[in-house]
Formats: sequence, structure tokens, C-alpha cells
Amino acid sequence: MCSCLPITQSSNHPVSTSTALSGQIAAQVPQGTAQNTEQLLQAAEGNLRKVTRQLSDGEQAMLRQARNYITQSRSATQDGDLERAYNLAMKANLLSGELAK
Repeated sequence: MCSCLPITQSSNHPVSTSTALSGQIAAQVPQGTAQNTEQLLQAAEGNLRKVTRQLSDGEQAMLRQARNYITQSRSATQDGDLERAYNLAMKANLLSGELAK
């Protein structure tokens, strides 16, 4: 539930909600992130290979977005931004999983 009060730091300076959420996500990124990220990317790519049916326009957009997330995740990994890479790989995996159903 939202208390609708601003999230504050100890110095009483408001923190944006997106900053607060990023901190929460960062706390959830597991150890061995690079390995987990690669596993997620491989699973996402495998899911996309399974999609052989005719896709609707919306599903085609999901497919393009999943591929875009995969590309961005690999780029973030190369840049050393493992948290971003993991988050993008997770998104790619979720989208690809929906398409593979």
C-alpha cells in the first residue's frame, strides 16, 4: 500500500521513488550475477527459438523488445554494469517466456 508520503533519507532530503526502487532492486540482485545473467539470456534465446507460430502485431513487438533487452543486457555486461545487465536479462526472459507459451 502507498502511504503517499515522500521517501526520505536520514538528512530529510526527499528521494525520488525511482531511486528508492532502484535501491530495492539492487538489494535483490543475487550473488554470481554474471553467471545468472548469462543463464537468463540463454533461456530467453531458447524461448525465442521455440516461437514458430504466426505472431500478432503485439506479439511481434514483444519479440522485438525481448531481442532488444538481450542485446542491451550483453552490452551492459561488457560495460561492467552487472546490475543493469541482470535486470535486462530478467525482462528478456519474462517476455520470451510469455511468447513461448
